[in-house]
Amino acid sequence: MKILTWDTPNYGDRLNDIVWQHYIADKLDDNPDKLLVGIGSLLNHRLPATPHKVILGSGFGHGDMPTVDDTWRFVWVRGPLTVKKLGLDPKLAVTDGGMLLADMVEPAATKEHGVSFIPHCSADDKALAELERICSRIGVHLIDPNWPLQRVLHDINSSRKLITEALHGAITADALRVPWIPVARSGVFAFKWNDWMQSIEMEYRPKTLPYKPDWFGAERKPKKFKHHLIPLVRPFSKQLLQHRLGALAKSEEWLLSDSRVLKHRVETMKGLLHKLV
Repeated sequence: MKILTWDTPNYGDRLNDIVWQHYIADKLDDNPDKLLVGIGSLLNHRLPATPHKVILGSGFGHGDMPTVDDTWRFVWVRGPLTVKKLGLDPKLAVTDGGMLLADMVEPAATKEHGVSFIPHCSADDKALAELERICSRIGVHLIDPNWPLQRVLHDINSSRKLITEALHGAITADALRVPWIPVARSGVFAFKWNDWMQSIEMEYRPKTLPYKPDWFGAERKPKKFKHHLIPLVRPFSKQLLQHRLGALAKSEEWLLSDSRVLKHRVETMKGLLHKLV
């Protein structure tokens, strides 16, 4: 099987590079006639029609409904919302394949960072630079989701707690037993979060962040805003965001899935991979 992955440095997509090599290296090759569709919101209209597709923990999202036919083989999917969306057997809802990190990586014995923050991969260089300045003022470590995979994985693992806009930041933190808080700005794609969190018997209640990445781009032309308050808030967005992140860093509302649920989901995925032919 050839691993289907998009040409992007985003951490969540790059997890495919290590997870499947760890468990089923002997079944991987560069033959495009059979695709491994794994970690990510990959089940949409963009999947190629002709080759056979083996679905290992993917979720629906980021596109239109796909045409599911006999070229699809579902081993398991990300969660119950994907099952419902595609009309599948509820037993196929296990969890995101990224949770296998709980079996692959030892939680760090020594923590280098207190609280870390990983933004969504849509934040551009200007936004990331401003976010880093804001984080440094409040003693929060910024993790860029576009850093090399091993660096992101190391920094999450070596954090005591994680504030995360990135879904696979939360998945990694939960797998490695790093308490986390989900945060979201307006326009977040909540389906994938709800899909995954329901799979581990949790509820998605993100904390809001008062910003959009393009607010930090000083040279960009102003946009027409639908909400009359946004132009008034925008000049103060840096201060508001700093205050919000600082408050979250001191929060007592950190999340972790039940360790028994995590163990069961991981063992289920390993069993399915062991039977894969």
